[in-house]
Amino acid sequence: MRTWFSSNYQKRIAVDAGIGYVSVERGNWWEWNYDLEFRFRISNQLNIIHGWNQQIQFNSEGYAVNFSSPTETFDGILFGNRDRLTTTQSLGIDYTITNRIGMTFRLRHYNAKIEYNSFSELLENGRLNPLEDYSGLDNSGNSAYDINYNAFTIDMLFRWVFLPGSEINLVWKNSIFSSDKNVNDDYWLTLNNTLKNGPVNTISLKVIYWLDAQYLKKNN
Repeated sequence: MRTWFSSNYQKRIAVDAGIGYVSVERGNWWEWNYDLEFRFRISNQLNIIHGWNQQIQFNSEGYAVNFSSPTETFDGILFGNRDRLTTTQSLGIDYTITNRIGMTFRLRHYNAKIEYNSFSELLENGRLNPLEDYSGLDNSGNSAYDINYNAFTIDMLFRWVFLPGSEINLVWKNSIFSSDKNVNDDYWLTLNNTLKNGPVNTISLKVIYWLDAQYLKKNN
């Protein structure tokens, strides 16, 4: 089930909010999520949107992927019971300079923390056989399957329509991808550690020019 609220976008400040709950008829698997979005219309040319979304899963089940080498080997198909916290924060800015020139800015941070509780073997009949003796630990004593994954990206676009159907796009992209085992760190500490990693920056220029074939044909 889910409920949501949305205020009038014609106002200077608008708010979207929602909350949802999911119960899966499989063990104790349940989850809930909520999202908030604030819209600020600074002027007719400048809009700012900030979004926050979290999804919390408890005792979800799925294929277990190892991110380091476990000390114990297992030849079958390994499933895991895990808790998962997914957080997405975004910031969008739209600035219209003229009716032909504008800029957009998109910042997004995606964080997923997965912590395993137990493991099972997937049998041929589709059922799960619990593995009480399988720990899933690596040589450091940490879970080989737990992960704290982060993707921090920025996309900034400058667009100039210099002729009808013709435009120049200047794009800057910034990206940071990182992962570690710190599943117990809070969100803001995780974000701070992510930003300490070196980003990858790219700048691209695209020119689109519209040619009227019929006009060229007449001139020839």
